[in-house]
Amino acid sequence: MLGDVGELSARPILQELAQRERGRLRSAVALVRANPLGAICGVILVAITLVAIFAPKLAPYSPTSTHLTE
Repeated sequence: MLGDVGELSARPILQELAQRERGRLRSAVALVRANPLGAICGVILVAITLVAIFAPKLAPYSPTSTHLTE
């Protein structure tokens, strides 16, 4: 009996994880279909957040400093 425990495969666990991922994808698609404006706003908020996070790389120069002689 104890030898049977070591012989369990990971296949059922992987199938369960794949089914959960499909469930999440289906619920995301259902959300977009039910409320497309909310989904678009969510994408815009994610985009704004990413721009804020990467702002130093996007605009490395100071907006207040001017160098008129150069």
